[in-house]
Amino acid sequence: MSSRASSSSGRLRSVTICNLAMLFLQLASSVLTAGIYPYMKQLLPPDEGLSAAEEQAYWDRLFHAYGVVVASYPLGQMISSIVYGTLSKKMGGSVWLVSVASAYSFGASAALYAILSVFPQSARLPLIVTTRFLMGFSSGYMALAKSYIATATYPDERTGALAKNSGFQSLGAVVGPLLQAAVTPLQCSDKVDQDTYIDLDLYTACGHVGEMR
Repeated sequence: MSSRASSSSGRLRSVTICNLAMLFLQLASSVLTAGIYPYMKQLLPPDEGLSAAEEQAYWDRLFHAYGVVVASYPLGQMISSIVYGTLSKKMGGSVWLVSVASAYSFGASAALYAILSVFPQSARLPLIVTTRFLMGFSSGYMALAKSYIATATYPDERTGALAKNSGFQSLGAVVGPLLQAAVTPLQCSDKVDQDTYIDLDLYTACGHVGEMR
């Protein structure tokens, strides 16, 4: 039996794990994306007694802050791609320890995202930015997964293996918003008039989906 044939089972198993990890990581990320701004509006209502012009100015500022929240995810991902790549190189190309750390980090960040309402309103916007940055930082694993697949496959397998990995990533991006649509019957929280609260609604449910990934 050739060395290629004898190693095929282990290599293909590892590549399959990378593909599934890519699917669930992209799913957990995309399930949150569409609900970020309405979740911010729910967490950060304007003060009472504002005039119509003042309230509109408040919503305009919140929308600008939304841009920062969205940008924090790819920023974290960009930074972590470099950090994870460096760590993997120092560990001889191993990606498993980094992958496990990434999974736990993403889950913890998603869990915090789902319970932001337990914090005072003044702390919620910085925490939204922080959780999105940490989710993005955890997602730097995507670059490692593709690098691992490229090194774990032979030249005649590589194109197909990387294409499948991208396919799993795209599938996660499609299924995530569908899952968010599926939880819309939960509706928005009816506790928003309280200073702090914890509730399961259509936005926090998506955070718990990311937590369980």
